Amino acid sequence: MSLNEDLLPDPVLEVPIDNNESIPPDQAKNLPDSTFFDTIALNGEVPRFAPVFLEQQTKAETLVDLATTQNQIKAQGAISVENALVVDSLIPGFLNDNNPQALYTKTPTKTQYNESLLSIAASVDSHYALLKTSIEESTAKFYSAAGETRTRMMGAMVTGLTAVNRSIAKALACYDREDPCQIPYIFNNNKRLGDLLRESFNALIGDGVAGSEGDAQVCPYDNTMAKPYLDKLRKITSGNRDLIGAIELLLYSSVDNLIRLNGKQYVIEDGKLNPCPPEADFKFERSTMARIVELLASNELRTRLKQLDEVFITQQAYFQSVPELISGIEKDERLTTFSKLAAITEINGNCIGGQMQIQAIVNIVGGLAGILHVMAELFDALSEQN
Repeated sequence: MSLNEDLLPDPVLEVPIDNNESIPPDQAKNLPDSTFFDTIALNGEVPRFAPVFLEQQTKAETLVDLATTQNQIKAQGAISVENALVVDSLIPGFLNDNNPQALYTKTPTKTQYNESLLSIAASVDSHYALLKTSIEESTAKFYSAAGETRTRMMGAMVTGLTAVNRSIAKALACYDREDPCQIPYIFNNNKRLGDLLRESFNALIGDGVAGSEGDAQVCPYDNTMAKPYLDKLRKITSGNRDLIGAIELLLYSSVDNLIRLNGKQYVIEDGKLNPCPPEADFKFERSTMARIVELLASNELRTRLKQLDEVFITQQAYFQSVPELISGIEKDERLTTFSKLAAITEINGNCIGGQMQIQAIVNIVGGLAGILHVMAELFDALSEQN
């Protein structure tokens, strides 16, 4: 491997401008807040988003079940104790001291029929209004939070690319070598830097599958100056199959617009993800540390990052469009409450998919940025040893 100036171009990615001002101030004044994240970003790390839309989907599906039960009761023109129990399971408290179960019979009757329908209709209307507002607020929050995360994430990538280029060039100059594998540094286990770089990345770091607590990765360099950097790399890759999948495709696939997100493979075209059959399983364990370093300095990586950024922007834009979509649903006088509910449930389902895709991209780009920074630290430390 040779990492000369041809393989170490200046970073070509631009730090995106945060466009959160497109969210109306009255919706964005409290955004983003830390409660919207599953983890909080520290020391330049990118966060995981909390599963807000999954939680809303549960509420939406419960409300759809309630509205469906309401229509069933209307259709039969009477209500039974079985119907009442179903309603109570969906809106706890429907059966109470003022509306006891004893009022209902096994066979559907008119007893409590009108009163029950009025109560169910009021509950459907109130919960629908709350769900609609929640989706509008959550999508505004997510749009803002995603924009902030994108700015932080791409900024970390740019600084990482700059840092790794600079640190490798500095190390090569310090040791008067043209190839990192030629740097004559010897670890205290009598292995050279070239030996470490020729080791399998998988053997040194792991395969991206999170192990059980206390299941530590052991390698011949764990008692050398490389250990803290290997530990950081393990932390970055552990459990991050999106990251490992992206690296595998970049290393072994001849197709320049493939990506794996959430275990599924896609072709990236014009900022959109089109599902495609997976290629043959790649042998990630074949990848050497040197090959990973070379990948990090490659134009292929920059191209893929730009493609992922386009997908991120496309997915993020959907969240920005949600208030307008919901407004259109509300203005359509032909739609019943049930139809409106079904429509906003579908919108929320789309938000779940969008959030998952954005989080997968954050996992990939944030992980790659982390690897870049760690490798820069390692080569800086090697320069200091000379």
